[in-house]
Amino acid sequence: MDSNNIVWKRKYVFAMMLSTLCMICSCCNERDKEILLKFKEGVTDSSGFLSSWQQEQDCCQWKGVTCHNITTRVIHLALECDYYDAEEDEEYNSQKCLAGDINLSLLDMEYLQQLDLSMNDFTTISSDSTVNSSTLNFINLSYNENLFIHNLEWLSRFSSLEYIHLGYTNLHRETNWLRWVTVLPSLVEISLESCKLEDISPSLEYANFSTSLQYIDLADNSFHSELPKWIFNLSSSVLSIDLSSNHFIGQLPNKLPNLHSLTSLALQDNYLNGSIPHWIGQLQYLTTLYIFDNYFSGFLPLNLGNLSSLENFVAIGNLFTGVVSERNFAKQKNLKFLSLGSPTITFDFDPHWIPPFQLEALHLGELHPTLPQWLYTQTSLSTLFIRNSKFLSEAADNNNFWSFASTIQTLNLYNNTIEGDLSEVLLNSSFITLLSNNLKGGLPQLSSNVVFFQLTNSSLSGSISHLLCHNKKSNNKLQYLDISDK
Repeated sequence: MDSNNIVWKRKYVFAMMLSTLCMICSCCNERDKEILLKFKEGVTDSSGFLSSWQQEQDCCQWKGVTCHNITTRVIHLALECDYYDAEEDEEYNSQKCLAGDINLSLLDMEYLQQLDLSMNDFTTISSDSTVNSSTLNFINLSYNENLFIHNLEWLSRFSSLEYIHLGYTNLHRETNWLRWVTVLPSLVEISLESCKLEDISPSLEYANFSTSLQYIDLADNSFHSELPKWIFNLSSSVLSIDLSSNHFIGQLPNKLPNLHSLTSLALQDNYLNGSIPHWIGQLQYLTTLYIFDNYFSGFLPLNLGNLSSLENFVAIGNLFTGVVSERNFAKQKNLKFLSLGSPTITFDFDPHWIPPFQLEALHLGELHPTLPQWLYTQTSLSTLFIRNSKFLSEAADNNNFWSFASTIQTLNLYNNTIEGDLSEVLLNSSFITLLSNNLKGGLPQLSSNVVFFQLTNSSLSGSISHLLCHNKKSNNKLQYLDISDK
């Protein structure tokens, strides 16, 4: 046997002995254990979440603690709370989770890589020492809704941080957050949604984020400004930007930004206006575009039809004008969710056009002059929502639509003018909502597949027995029935 094989076998035997020794004795590092026990003393644990954290036990076996297989140093601490109480309708109850103070001395564990304290009820952050770490790459304090974080300067001490999740904490007093996160050289993802932030430095041209940044989520804050210039000058590595629900005003830039790799852009629920710039149609990797509930106007760019990767396009609730036709969707073969409508849009599709996509959900508003015929080619559609429209003026259209609707799981028709008699219509969808549709004539019939049925503000006549004649007691699934006018 040659010497190389002998050396290799000796190393293997030694590693096996070390592994066995760690399984039969306490391998937890004493310094790590001391830090963890100190953390436990400083928190309120009403549900006994940390009951396994006992001095006489190996801390590598404690709940939420993960140690390195060889060094036995603590590398992951996952104490996220997911307490649901069946007696309280399975609602999340943070009061039964960890509460009190997050002492940053917890991060003195020098090999700690990941810290997850999300969905608890912590209220403050403090520090007994100056903490610096070159190993911590993930921190999640999100959904501690009573946690007040006065500043984020402490984040800059962790040079290896890649993932920061602080959503649904209170950062109202932090005005320099951009400064502290841009100094992190390895940052990949930052989530600061619903943090009560107010300052986003809208006039700043460039924010020196790490070139590895891919995801930035600033949704549901209170910026009340124009869109920040720096957001469109981020590096080309950025994949996802969420600026929704922030009271932003103004227009999108006219020039193509440096966001060539962007896959998701969420701008919904703001006060943005002006036209949609043509550069959006050049984002070849874009899969999600949310621009609904703004004040965008003008024509939809025809080159949106070139976005062959697009899966979700939600643009309803704007002031678009002009004609929407098959040219706006020419190459969108992957589209799954489409939401579109405006009082000043005209839908003018070739009645013989067959789309390259098969939708799963469709939301149409202000349809005129009539339903597009391509709707009936969508055999994968499970959700259909039509509002503020007038349709079904011909008997043939009436039969065609309701026959098609019977194949859809969720049907929601709101504030439409729907003509035609429904007394011979059999509704088969699991969830049906018919609100304020100016319906006249006879009540429809419900199949035994209907689970939820709501009908309000109509002039339909007929008996409940007619409505339920196909909903036999032996096999019906009906759980909710609301006919406010009957």
